[in-house]
Amino acid sequence: MSDPVFVVDKDERLVDVNETGAALLDDEGTALGRSVTEVMPSYDSLPDSNASADADVVIESDSGPRYFDINRSTLTDQTGSVIGKLLIYRDVTERRIAEERFQRLIERSSDMVTILDEVGEFTYVSQPVEKILGYEPTELVGENVVEYIHPDDRRNVAEDLAKYVDDYGYSGTYVVRFRDAAGNWRFIEARATNLLADPFVEGIVLNSRDVTEQLQRKQRLERQNERLDQFASIVAHDLRNPLNVASGRLSLLERDIASHDASIGAIQEQLERMESIIDDSLTLARSGETVTETDTVNLEMVAYDAWQSVETGGATLVVETTLQLDGDRNRLRNIFENLFRNSVEHNESTDLTVEVGSLPDGVGFYVEDTGTGIPSQERDAVFEQGYTTNTEGTGFGLAIVKDIVQAHGWEISVTEAESGGARFVVECHESPMVNQTETT
Repeated sequence: MSDPVFVVDKDERLVDVNETGAALLDDEGTALGRSVTEVMPSYDSLPDSNASADADVVIESDSGPRYFDINRSTLTDQTGSVIGKLLIYRDVTERRIAEERFQRLIERSSDMVTILDEVGEFTYVSQPVEKILGYEPTELVGENVVEYIHPDDRRNVAEDLAKYVDDYGYSGTYVVRFRDAAGNWRFIEARATNLLADPFVEGIVLNSRDVTEQLQRKQRLERQNERLDQFASIVAHDLRNPLNVASGRLSLLERDIASHDASIGAIQEQLERMESIIDDSLTLARSGETVTETDTVNLEMVAYDAWQSVETGGATLVVETTLQLDGDRNRLRNIFENLFRNSVEHNESTDLTVEVGSLPDGVGFYVEDTGTGIPSQERDAVFEQGYTTNTEGTGFGLAIVKDIVQAHGWEISVTEAESGGARFVVECHESPMVNQTETT
């Protein structure tokens, strides 16, 4: 037998030991016949040494502490009289180290780990609950989780607990309001896994984290976006009404005053410019709204769609990317529309090529052209509202681009392309991005 085995007589003297057990003795050479408390490590730490039961001990060795589960059996003679005990030491050091490592990881995690029984009572609560909710773990053990959940959220949790209690392996994610020790409601996101049938767990495991600040921040952003929409709508309404009146009057003038064609043309041009300014102002007001909901967007498809909606003359589009990223598709299309329009309006479009591609590190994209480029001393100013070198432009296009990029949590810069043209670089560090496999 590889486990240490010891035989002790009724007078607590060691009478036999196997080779593995002998290696644990304090004095291997003269141990037999001596009191076990003198030669067997940690023997005196065993609970009630006269009982026949399992126990745990720690024995110090040259390589560090070793952990043993000890099985004790009573030995009797043919008449049934007790003559001693048999002790089998089972080395569980590796298991105990693994358990301790796991326990420390849980206790030092920023998330809470809890276990519920089949009726929803806590059977285990990890230490982070004190930092997150203000409770000592022992305060919650034996309590029913439903009693701590906001009344408006209880029904769904209780129904799912009853519905899936027999569904071993079931997993689900819940966001509920949970009462903390101060009586405040905290938004808790919990990932539940049914391990009731697992003999080592026997419970529903909850991995939970506090998402109160994230949800409150999202609500603030949504309210901010609503206010921006209201502002933009008011501006649009107040400016468009007189613009529509002026356009209507201009139509009447065109029929009655043929000799003022030049003046009428100038008025018409200015009215159209006012309408462009209004459109760009509305887009600018909304472009900075923080992106709170995203979808997986195919960059190649968005670029081609945007190209079709811009007057590009004789310019050519080349797309050298199969990149996908999480973003707001409509606002990403607006980025490309404004960058494409900027290239076409500031260069001769006949021989102009505009290229869209991925950055080498795979965390962004670029849009560059073969035009005349942007002087280095002007590059910091091109994203400012109202800045333009085109007398017919509003100067809002690149400001809109910058706002949309920043609303996604990204960064944009402008430099010079190898051809000498303008190169706009968008770095998307805050967005998970993947390169699709090229297909031929």
